[in-house]
Amino acid sequence: MTDNKNFFGTVDKVILKEYNPDYPSLFEKEAELLKSVLANRICKYHHIGSTAIPDILSKPIIDIAIELENFPLSKKEIEKIARLGYSYWHSNPNPNHQFFFKNLPRTHHLHFYPSGYQKLTDQIKFKDKLNAEKDLKERYEELKIQLAREYKFDREKYTSEKAEFIKSVLEK
Repeated sequence: MTDNKNFFGTVDKVILKEYNPDYPSLFEKEAELLKSVLANRICKYHHIGSTAIPDILSKPIIDIAIELENFPLSKKEIEKIARLGYSYWHSNPNPNHQFFFKNLPRTHHLHFYPSGYQKLTDQIKFKDKLNAEKDLKERYEELKIQLAREYKFDREKYTSEKAEFIKSVLEK
């Protein structure tokens, strides 16, 4: 577990890959693994991010968002998730978001939110809009390609530079 966002250097660079039709089953497999560890504690699982959008270039990272009826996770639950190979971001400044990642290079992002949290609602809405509108999906992919070239070694900047586009889609 680490709190240093730059610790991983080039291992954690932004690389976009073609859509893999196995992404949905990889999400399901990981969700089942998490359900086995957290029993009935979790209320809803969501596949979010670009791997949940067929036929778009993406970082090959399965993003899983989990809504908790009783947020946050306990220390014991965090330890159980860590035993599955996840690293926990202890210093996340958002008190309504607990974040984990798995492997280096990363293969999974795991986000825990309170039920009904607006950020998660927006992530699902954004994914659904891109899946429904080919033009939006194509424009988003073009932006991602441009930003991946420009910020290959700066994952946080790559992500933050997409915010304006995402906001404009959500406001439509």
